[in-house]
Amino acid sequence: MVDSNGGVVSASTTTKPDAFFISRKPMEGLAECIAWGWRHQAENSPAAAVVASNDNGQRIESEGQRERLELRPGPVNTEVSLYRMASGDDEAMAKRIAVLEACL
Repeated sequence: MVDSNGGVVSASTTTKPDAFFISRKPMEGLAECIAWGWRHQAENSPAAAVVASNDNGQRIESEGQRERLELRPGPVNTEVSLYRMASGDDEAMAKRIAVLEACL
């Protein structure tokens, strides 16, 4: 999303996540696990990339930006917020969540 000044706005600042998770695993390893799983799902599943966010967290964005995952480090836990960026296939979203839960 872009604000009125042309700056990028995080979805977390404007919308409630579609799903929220907490993990005791370190953010970096968790992000790589989820991105790897998303990339290796069914062949029609878009690729996923891990990128750094401005708040010391990490983001995983799917190709075509259908989903976005935001990971934030905490003192003990990693907070994970999942955003559905476009309407789409509920079965595909369920598969994304299954990979995420397996990595937690």
